[in-house]
Amino acid sequence: MSSNVSGQNDRLTEFLRRFQNKLRCILGAKLIGIYIHGSVAQNAFRWERSDVDALAVVSERLTATERLRFVDEVRVLSKEGPAKGIEVSVLTERELREGAHPYVTECHYSPFWDEYVREAGWENWDEESRRDEDITSHIYNLRQKGIVLEGPEITALFPVISRESFMESIAYDEHDAPVDMVDSVMNLCRYHCFLLSGALLSKEEGLQRMLPELPAYESFLRRILREFYAGTVYLDEALTETAERFKEEMLTKRAKERTEPDRNPLTE
Repeated sequence: MSSNVSGQNDRLTEFLRRFQNKLRCILGAKLIGIYIHGSVAQNAFRWERSDVDALAVVSERLTATERLRFVDEVRVLSKEGPAKGIEVSVLTERELREGAHPYVTECHYSPFWDEYVREAGWENWDEESRRDEDITSHIYNLRQKGIVLEGPEITALFPVISRESFMESIAYDEHDAPVDMVDSVMNLCRYHCFLLSGALLSKEEGLQRMLPELPAYESFLRRILREFYAGTVYLDEALTETAERFKEEMLTKRAKERTEPDRNPLTE
């Protein structure tokens, strides 16, 4: 590795080594670099509840055969990994240099995508079908706190993401994400913190920061935090109604804050 995974255990380090070797084998000479973002880079990773978030960069487009092999082999490795597996997207160097939000991916894998989104013939999708609104926020995260497994430095490959594009990316993710997921609730908190203060926090940090700002939801958010520590992915039915109400209120609050840019309750 060209950058250390500080504060992480041997199990994660070994898994990242296997992940790196797997991508080398699948992508071969086309591979330019492998980059880690998310909880691993933020030192918020826990094997029993986290995933490995990654972006890989290639020199040219992947064939349909390469895409199928990529997903088949990463799927196997993902099942041997942390609780939420692997989420990885592949982009060409040219797309990063000449493209714009939303970026076109060559290939993507995550357990969620594999179960709920993947459909027959996906490997032959055209560019418009392969545009991914989430990539912009991934790049922003990577440039803020990222790890180079191999390849050029992050700033040499990945473009600067404007605040506006980042907010568009996370807004899409929030509206699209199922409300009954622990991570969805926590992301609402962390991205609201970003809007108010410009600080890009981990899920845990974002929820902790919002606790004193949302006394009406303190009990609910503390329960979400306990579920997060326990490795829970989906909320039980008893919490879903509150999660839906919380989402609606947070998005309404966000719209109001965006029209009052000078108010920052997190620093008052």
